[in-house]
Amino acid sequence: MLGSRSRYSLRFPRLVHLREAKNFRSERSMSIYKLDWSKMEESLKENHECQRREVNPAPQARTYHDFFPALPDKYMKWVDDLQFALSSGYRREIVRTSNAALDEWSIERPFDTCIREYCLRPSHQFVNVAFRLLEDSIYDSEKNYFDRSDRKYTAKNLMLYRFWFHQTGWGLIWERSELNEKQTILNHKIWKGWETSYSGEVERIYQELIDDMKEHEENFKKHIGWPPYGNTGIDEEGPSIENEQEEVNV
Repeated sequence: MLGSRSRYSLRFPRLVHLREAKNFRSERSMSIYKLDWSKMEESLKENHECQRREVNPAPQARTYHDFFPALPDKYMKWVDDLQFALSSGYRREIVRTSNAALDEWSIERPFDTCIREYCLRPSHQFVNVAFRLLEDSIYDSEKNYFDRSDRKYTAKNLMLYRFWFHQTGWGLIWERSELNEKQTILNHKIWKGWETSYSGEVERIYQELIDDMKEHEENFKKHIGWPPYGNTGIDEEGPSIENEQEEVNV
């Protein structure tokens, strides 16, 4: 069975080229991109509706919950509006790691569930690298330079959370979005020893994010009628890059 495709492959947001911009610190131009999540989420919604019809094909049936947004509104808009200044090297590596994640994910492994999840770790890390490179390239259009604000540090967590929300299972999303790691840091006040790297404002922003995401997941559990216990958290066409008018070939 090695090499055969799973029913639902991973879906990726599309990296869309917006324009070229001059770097105010040099004469070199920067290629500005943004992520278009719409087709990815439309595809995931179609999968959701297929599963819903399989559970109960009756049009009026409510035994399977409606599609739920991956992020609270204020974070959804912020992630939608992010722009990225990507060098050709960063762009190539984002595409490479996204494709590698898709290839690893698409291998059918007739193993025990725990072992199958263990085998998917390379796919998870390839996804992680792609979004880490995007986080490192966030562009501030007002300053015409890379974003250096404190809020930038939450971008990778939010993008990963949005990516995995409808693509993995309960109990895994906090791990894969690395929010569990940030929760541990906050709980144990580890940031106090990192004052050279993280300001008190970053700690405040992360605490607000953790609180908001816990509330979001409580709303999700109410939406699906899930009992109020257990860990919070949620446990497929490939990446593409396109220009607003035409596809960018990498």
